[in-house]
Amino acid sequence: MRRALELDPLSPIINANVGMSYYVARQYDAAIAHWQKVLEMHRNYRLLHVYMTTAYVGKGMYPEAVRMLGSRRCCDAWVCQRPLNRLPTGSPKSCHCRVHANCATGHLS
Repeated sequence: MRRALELDPLSPIINANVGMSYYVARQYDAAIAHWQKVLEMHRNYRLLHVYMTTAYVGKGMYPEAVRMLGSRRCCDAWVCQRPLNRLPTGSPKSCHCRVHANCATGHLS
């Protein structure tokens, strides 16, 4: 992974995988920090929003998880639903997406 990053330090895929290695090791803070840097370079890399949401859920940072998905301009219902289904009972289940009506109303199917 280090060599790949040396060869292409701006690659969103390689950088996402570096963050994922932190996530798998349950180093959520390191994963989130790394993914934040990647999002600064690649704002539209939609999968990073899901990754970061999952890391926030792993840390128990549920409002941040919902805000992360809500910060996206466009999303697919499965992208919103997957991490939000991990939230505890009583947590908000809406990603506040303005594009997909099911998400905006909080009715994820």
